[in-house]
Amino acid sequence: VVHFRQPNLYYRGDAEEEIRCAGADPSMPCPKYVVGPAYPAQAMGQGSVILKVEVAADGRILDVRTVQAIGTLTDVSVDAVRKWKFTPAEDARGVTKASHAYAVFVYRFPVIAKDK
Repeated sequence: VVHFRQPNLYYRGDAEEEIRCAGADPSMPCPKYVVGPAYPAQAMGQGSVILKVEVAADGRILDVRTVQAIGTLTDVSVDAVRKWKFTPAEDARGVTKASHAYAVFVYRFPVIAKDK
């Protein structure tokens, strides 16, 4: 799962999005509801936050661990992922099972357009 934040947008609150998992590999969990992180007003930084997400057999988030951090941008990324919902992974018999996924948030410095 990769979440690309548009560099010219500041989110005042959580940006929510529903995702369709049609055609996804059922042996892997698929995010069906994601919440984007709110860019902190005083944060300065760019790069990637990488999180390992433990998904329960019912699609709930069990745990979120940081693989790669960028200061306060890590905290808002973890807070957002904790609100996600997944379609759980299935075994060969179609029975749902616990699994994990990686969430990657790519941050860039905001682009501010000049007035003409």
